[in-house]
Amino acid sequence: MVPVADASQTPNSSTQYAVSIWEAIAIFTGAILLVAVGVAGLGVKALNNAFDPRRAEAIAQSLVDYRIPGGSTGTFGANFGGAKVAVVTSTRTTVPGSVLTDAIAPPAVELFVARIPINEVTQAVETEEDLGNEFFSGFSFSSQGGGEFQPQARRIEPKQFCETSVPVTIQEGSLVLPDASVIPAVQYETRILNDSESYIAVISALGTTAAQDAAAVFDSLQCKL
Repeated sequence: MVPVADASQTPNSSTQYAVSIWEAIAIFTGAILLVAVGVAGLGVKALNNAFDPRRAEAIAQSLVDYRIPGGSTGTFGANFGGAKVAVVTSTRTTVPGSVLTDAIAPPAVELFVARIPINEVTQAVETEEDLGNEFFSGFSFSSQGGGEFQPQARRIEPKQFCETSVPVTIQEGSLVLPDASVIPAVQYETRILNDSESYIAVISALGTTAAQDAAAVFDSLQCKL
């Protein structure tokens, strides 16, 4: 006689199905967490790399040749798809005699450079101003967190940039910092927009020699086309 299986020992198919669903949810959730942690880790690494001085200066030098009075150091450099953005500052801070302490004194000169590819879709709708503001706004990269640029004079001069005569916007005035310190300030800004890419350069200079420093840095620029 064939023994009859005890119904109480027969596996419950509905219970197994429920367990497998929860296991799948747990695996899926764990996978999402792992991906999130991985992406966050890559983001932190990319951010750390962007503020690496040697990498920042290397990116800047891949875009332009330049000379900054007193020497320079990289502050920020990154690749955004086909775009390259870099910020280089002088090792010299604001002029001696400033009311600021060395710990908070901003650099005397800052150079912001970018090369942004333009595709056929965006070329018709993006203006030169839009392209610049996408990566740069305010007086300088270093003073984004505080300080207000108060220009007293503004003019446009034709100058050579990327082997082309371009209009350069020059603003002269002062930078008022959060502690109410007032420093003479000069800013040069220009850009070239062609069929395939846009070159942008912004020079911010502070101190009693700001005008001379900004002019010297701009005149030293040689684009690497």
